[in-house]
Amino acid sequence: MSLNQFKESECVLTTQKHCPCVEFLLADSEAARSRRHGFHASQLLDYCLQPNEAETKDAPPEKLTLSFATADVRLTGWRLDRIADHLREGDLLAVRALPARYAHLDPGKCFVAQITVAPFAKAGS
Repeated sequence: MSLNQFKESECVLTTQKHCPCVEFLLADSEAARSRRHGFHASQLLDYCLQPNEAETKDAPPEKLTLSFATADVRLTGWRLDRIADHLREGDLLAVRALPARYAHLDPGKCFVAQITVAPFAKAGS
């Protein structure tokens, strides 16, 4: 399934079947689309949804941290509980960050403002 099937203001792509991998696009740009970060779903060790304790008042209110075997992925945004629900159900295919102008477009949908991937250092590196 191609990642270009995101709707314009959507941050999450799901499928009706179990997804073996989850992909993350750090920004909505051509450069980001050529650099996708994918993780096998079986490598998800845990996830934690909590308030984002950022120092600026305009910062997104939530933070979702996903711990994979090889990296941590941090999402910040609004209504991220919907992404956690898709993780639990196993139907999350891809997540992307979008410009802030979409944040409050549809209060019924989640919105991801930023995605950070922090790979773990390999032994001997």
